[in-house]
Amino acid sequence: MNRRFDEAANAARRAAQGNPGFSIMHMPLAPSLAAQGRVKEANAAAARVVALQPDFTIDKHCADIAVLATLAVPLPKPAAPRDCRNHAPSQPRLLAGKEQV
Repeated sequence: MNRRFDEAANAARRAAQGNPGFSIMHMPLAPSLAAQGRVKEANAAAARVVALQPDFTIDKHCADIAVLATLAVPLPKPAAPRDCRNHAPSQPRLLAGKEQV
């Protein structure tokens, strides 16, 4: 596993700065700081999460992630590129009300 906690902390800070009122943007900062031994900063980051979302708990957060994972639908594999020089165009197909070729 690649342990790039400093990069993770910097990315989390940028996300939080871009969306300061959205608690989920602050959540990755605390563990990435704690993993570097920066406990005071990690506690401050965790306090910001709780200030933005007073009912926050780790258990609830993990349960929310589990629910989102069950809703995730894998994307279809991309089609192999076609060599269009020797093929007539295929007939359009209707998919969800939109014409697809």
